Amino acid sequence: MLPGVARGVGGAGRDVDPAQGTGHVSQQGDAPIFALNEFCRGKLIEGGLSAECVVVKPNFVDFDAPQPAPRAGLLFVGRLSVEKGVATLAEAVALLPDVQLRVAGDGPEAACWMAWPA
Repeated sequence: MLPGVARGVGGAGRDVDPAQGTGHVSQQGDAPIFALNEFCRGKLIEGGLSAECVVVKPNFVDFDAPQPAPRAGLLFVGRLSVEKGVATLAEAVALLPDVQLRVAGDGPEAACWMAWPA
């Protein structure tokens, strides 16, 4: 699977709703290939896919942009394992005055983080 691309469900000659950001599939037996934006669509076509089979289907979530707010500290979200370097991040943050590190995740090092001073 290519980043930013979802394989559609459908078949030859299947019309899909243009209001939903999709188009007509013209190649026999091919399902549409959905790209999240025009840039990805162009890259897929540039890579050799048929322009008729690549349609833009943007993310469907529509919400207001967040309002600017003061930020406090840093947040790490991910797997808690040695190779992620979270301990190095925590040591670096400890050198910065008035900066707090929040850690969210699970993994082999989770028990260490539960004991880490807040």
